[in-house]
Amino acid sequence: MVKKIVLYVVAILLLAAAGFWVYLFYKRWSSYQVSIPAQADRVVRVNLEQIGKKVLKTGDPSKVRQNELVPLINKSFDLPFNIFAFGIKSLSTSVYFTKLKIADKNAFNELLAKVFTQGKDSLRHNPSGTLSMMFNSEHAVLIVGKDTTMRVFNQSSDFLNNKNVMDFNKSQLYDIKKVNADLSSTGNMYNFAINFEAGKISGTFVSNVQQESPISLKVPKESALAVISKENFFSLLNKLGIKELIPDAATQDLNAYAHQGFALYINGETEQLKSVVTYEYDDNFEKVEVKKTEATKVPNLNLKIPLSDEHTAINALRKAQVLIGADSVNNAILPLWNMKYFLKSGRTLFLYASHDLDTAITIPVQLERDADLIAWIDFQKLSNMASLAELKSYLGIFDELNVTHDLDDTYKIELSFQNKTKSSLAQLIDLITSR
Repeated sequence: MVKKIVLYVVAILLLAAAGFWVYLFYKRWSSYQVSIPAQADRVVRVNLEQIGKKVLKTGDPSKVRQNELVPLINKSFDLPFNIFAFGIKSLSTSVYFTKLKIADKNAFNELLAKVFTQGKDSLRHNPSGTLSMMFNSEHAVLIVGKDTTMRVFNQSSDFLNNKNVMDFNKSQLYDIKKVNADLSSTGNMYNFAINFEAGKISGTFVSNVQQESPISLKVPKESALAVISKENFFSLLNKLGIKELIPDAATQDLNAYAHQGFALYINGETEQLKSVVTYEYDDNFEKVEVKKTEATKVPNLNLKIPLSDEHTAINALRKAQVLIGADSVNNAILPLWNMKYFLKSGRTLFLYASHDLDTAITIPVQLERDADLIAWIDFQKLSNMASLAELKSYLGIFDELNVTHDLDDTYKIELSFQNKTKSSLAQLIDLITSR
């Protein structure tokens, strides 16, 4: 009798496990059964199933729920195991579209009221304009990116209403299903795979830089932050969504004046004179504005940009008011710094914060022969800078960021944390919810 009961219990447990496995398989499979924009040429996948398991295993789910938007988003949408964001061939590379099914209209309206406070009717925006939401009674399309031209909204409207779409499994982008990563991307622009691990975030990405000729730019090895890249500097800013340095100085128009490559680094701190406005009482006991000049510390920022033609480029940058006079950089571009400039070795534009022009580099670092990029951040050096004291609580949890060349066009990226045993995802959640 006891044996029969045990067998019965085991059978029930096996059936329950099989049912749960079938449910998970169906949810995973159904998340890929979607329509996508017919002109989509890139996709980003967020593997919610895998990320959710890591939060349950190594994090504190209650920390996630402390953020009032998380449960509101969960209630507003029928979230699938995998969320996809698509880029469109003819649009800005910084714009992506995600389509979600609305689960609770009251919660969705509350989300609109809290986050998407600008706009009206079925098109809303957040205050910064970086997120937009277009919706009907059943679905919503989240638009990520600051490009708010009519072409973007027309594409969003088509996606929302199933016009000019195709089955995802008939697209080459469907290959992203093979990537085992928490965050991944494939397509015409960015190809990467990122995973959250204990004490670090690691992954790989493929460089899409076309220039293959070597560059000789160098940065100091002891820098707290450094980047050397074969990318055209202004072209990269444009790809990242920075369309203007200042009004009438479009990054796309400045591309032609820069040659391939740039080097950017922060090496220690430097003092600069800043104008400060204070208010004091005069002899008549009236409060008056007083301008003073005082020394203040700032990170010692340096930027080197090779120019395609130095005379044409310098004249164009001065005309666009990027460069001011014989040696100054427009303060509206980087308000924290009073940057200066000069031509280094005849063809390289050197922008610097220090009073010393291009201080000799004791231990230089430059690109490997076949590499397109090298970058690192020493967060402890940054967090110990007096000029960045207000950011210490944010910077202090991280250790280092390193981007290194792997094979061919593939690069490794690793962001390590001070706590080497706790899940990096849980640490990020703690950082967000505790600030």
